[in-house]
Amino acid sequence: MQYKSILPLICAALILLFANCERDTPELPESGEPQLLNYIDSMLTEVGVASYTDVLTGKLEGNFEFFSYSAPYETNCTSFIPATQLNGSVGTDSTHIIPVDAGILYVNDLMITANAANNLKYTINAADANYATVQKELNKVYGKTNSIKLIKNDTVIFDKTLYIPKHIYLKGYDCSRLSMQGDPVIAGSSIIQWNADYNNKNGVVIQISGKDTYNVDRITYKVVSDIGKYVISQEDISLFPKEQNAVLGVKIAVSRGNLFFTKGTDGRKYNFTLNTSCDYYYNLK
Repeated sequence: MQYKSILPLICAALILLFANCERDTPELPESGEPQLLNYIDSMLTEVGVASYTDVLTGKLEGNFEFFSYSAPYETNCTSFIPATQLNGSVGTDSTHIIPVDAGILYVNDLMITANAANNLKYTINAADANYATVQKELNKVYGKTNSIKLIKNDTVIFDKTLYIPKHIYLKGYDCSRLSMQGDPVIAGSSIIQWNADYNNKNGVVIQISGKDTYNVDRITYKVVSDIGKYVISQEDISLFPKEQNAVLGVKIAVSRGNLFFTKGTDGRKYNFTLNTSCDYYYNLK
């Protein structure tokens, strides 16, 4: 099956990542194979679409995509609070040209309604007047199993439970030197570290982006087990020559989350995703 995106979730959707993702994963006996790709397969079957490409090209009528981003220095040098936001909408069909109010989305006890003043979009962002209160409630979802429901006029459209991994952040930032452990990257010895979540069976997506030999932007993805560390290999950085990435280096991002696809009692197919990510620009040795 071809994947055009991998959800931290989701991380996709988990977060969405618009690139091919291979099934090859490194040998990680401490935690076993990450199950993200198999899980996405099962979710595609759930809503009766053939591939993730179908999802991205509009085979789902409803999308609720939560996301949060952090930088390593935020978690090491300040009192960091995840800034989880939402972009969501439901349409009469998969084109989403005609939006609808599909009901109230419940994330545990948090109620999220369609915004009539904003084309019936389901949104949460930092510009909202009540964002601090909503953010506090959303931050309770990480590292536990949550209740996710959509209810319209007392009719349950869907009712699911979903484990959402811990909010992710890169570890090893030295606040006194303003540098990250493992920078510059040396193949075979540089270790990328993050806060592990051993309950996250889907794994973590590691994304490396930079310039290739022809000075073209390239992105590679790898799914690894969520054990909190990964050793960068020569293969991982082989597409990114030092001379083409001398100014910024390469960006290495870690991402995880969870998602589900489901059919609602209203006949629509829905996606719910929560993706959390963190990145840092590394120099090449």
